[in-house]
Amino acid sequence: MLAAILSLLITGLGQIYLGRVIRGVCFLIIVLLIGIFLGEILKFDELQLTIFGVIISIISAWDAYRLGKAINLS
Repeated sequence: MLAAILSLLITGLGQIYLGRVIRGVCFLIIVLLIGIFLGEILKFDELQLTIFGVIISIISAWDAYRLGKAINLS
């Protein structure tokens, strides 16, 4: 559960906490690159970028929760 909370705070941090550093860094890089693409190239406004960020954070938190659960079961 802690990994999921960390991923809600900073996308990918929960994966890094669980020892999946490359996976966590990939989540972080992807969200930053897509955020730049949406903000600068497609000219999304702040509300649209915030909604996008929340969705990606929830996906990252779900992945961290699922990953943590699998690690605890093994």
